[in-house]
Amino acid sequence: MPDTDDAARGGFWRKAARWLHETLVRFRAFVERHRWLTIVYKVTLALVGGVIILAGIAMLVLPGPGWLTIFFGFALLGTEFVWARKVILWLRQQFAKLVDRWRRYRSRKKGPENGISGPE
Repeated sequence: MPDTDDAARGGFWRKAARWLHETLVRFRAFVERHRWLTIVYKVTLALVGGVIILAGIAMLVLPGPGWLTIFFGFALLGTEFVWARKVILWLRQQFAKLVDRWRRYRSRKKGPENGISGPE
């Protein structure tokens, strides 16, 4: 019965996440010890991240989660490249500005100065 309680609290997922994290840390340490693997790793990561970003751009006009895919591609690249982290920071700032502008627009549109009253 304790296994069921542990599984209900997410014990399986915690263990799986811990195992994945430890495996990735060991892999990264192995790659860092071999210069040629570091180069192969970075080139592969850049190619995969670039393909994901291009797929996201295509999904802006095709069905699919375009922006989410683009953000994921930059997040993947941001694990190794400083310029990608800067792009992610810029995108977050732009998104925050967009959300702020949208909220101000919605509050003006619902405001009493436009003759629209709230729910009574």
